[in-house]
Amino acid sequence: MADVATRSSNGIPRVAFVTMTRAAFREYQRENQPVIITGVTERWRAAEWVDSLGRPDVESLRRLFGGDEVTVHDGGHGTREMTVAGYASWWASRGGEEALLYLKDWHLAALHPQYEAYEVPLCLGEDWLNEHWQSPEQGQLGGGDHRFVYVGPRGSATALHADVLFSYSWSVNVVGRKRWRLVPASERRRVTDAGTQPLARWLREVPVAAGAPAVPIVEVVQEEGELLFVPSGWYHEVENLDDCISINHNWLGAHAAHWPLVRLRETLDDVRSGLDDEDAHDLELLDDLLERRAQRALVRQIEELGTAGGEDVPALKRRRS
Repeated sequence: MADVATRSSNGIPRVAFVTMTRAAFREYQRENQPVIITGVTERWRAAEWVDSLGRPDVESLRRLFGGDEVTVHDGGHGTREMTVAGYASWWASRGGEEALLYLKDWHLAALHPQYEAYEVPLCLGEDWLNEHWQSPEQGQLGGGDHRFVYVGPRGSATALHADVLFSYSWSVNVVGRKRWRLVPASERRRVTDAGTQPLARWLREVPVAAGAPAVPIVEVVQEEGELLFVPSGWYHEVENLDDCISINHNWLGAHAAHWPLVRLRETLDDVRSGLDDEDAHDLELLDDLLERRAQRALVRQIEELGTAGGEDVPALKRRRS
């Protein structure tokens, strides 16, 4: 790891953006370990989303992008579609008793490519996932743009999950702080079923067998202007400690190329375990069940990227009428 890193009490190194090199970051990818890069947002245009008091300027988002359609989560399992203007109106009038609305997965970079809200740090290296979906033949959004903006009030949160395809992710706080609770990839089976689905919505609810050691959790507070690298297969939950705007990318590179296949194969094995011998070898049926369990986007993206292979992965070549 980089010699210039300082370690916080949870063991996650913090490295200044100006000193993080591509070679140094590649070591975190190779070891599949998290790192925080500080001082990332200093020259970002997204700084205009912060008001003079250092708070999210959601009104500026209304002025700039008010017509965008976005998905908003209500803190439970419910979602609704709104415009950015509609969300800004809720933000301005929100009270203390109503459900917190969390704007997630806003494809701002794809919808407004000329705006250039931020620059992806060069030290992060290649991005096979988004480079594929930004290719001309895929169109504006393609089928899997994985560049997102999140806007959420203090107390809003994202439940336990691992990222799509077991990809890497990076997240930068433009304004506000987040608390992350992460489970190392080596311990992930303690918080999921055999098909890679979380055993509970929150880590505090994950059952632990009597006499078994507690699940190891890495907890860190991500400060404003910091980038957190979340490695492949690390399950995590996230809470906004302040009103917060963040930018997130999911991506794949050479050191993560095998992880999508790991997730698909584990899901396939779990699907097969519930079938009789004949159905367990029915590729048409398995193909359909994989789409339901792993979600259509997961299977199709693996097909498109060409990361799946071998006869054990029937989704590689779909049968269409």
